[in-house]
Amino acid sequence: METSTGTYVRLAPIALALVLMACSGGCVTRVGDFSLMSTGTPQYEKMGTAHITSGVRGSDGRFWILFLPFDRPPSIETAVNECQDRGRGDFMERARVERMWWTLIVFSYDQYSCKGDVGDTKRLQREVTESR
Repeated sequence: METSTGTYVRLAPIALALVLMACSGGCVTRVGDFSLMSTGTPQYEKMGTAHITSGVRGSDGRFWILFLPFDRPPSIETAVNECQDRGRGDFMERARVERMWWTLIVFSYDQYSCKGDVGDTKRLQREVTESR
């Protein structure tokens, strides 16, 4: 059994890691799964022939230090709008909305994220045909 300062130096990183783990936390919660979602006005009669971009993601978040928030509160609408903008469309199919937050001592982050297949009713699919 060694009682010199070398033992304390080796235990310091382990103790620091345990303190950080005890002072941190986080969670991801599914807000909902939606078969069809839009924040605008898509042309419903053209949805069957719309161009679809799969697996598009969008998010809206806010950073905190202590109790001081930076920026406005995150919203689902902004996350969905960002997703539609990235996919260049006006509606989403098979959309999943989640809320995520984490905290580490004095720093925190809160976020809504959205993932789905973005469709554009203004840009229709073109059938691919082979010409011989």
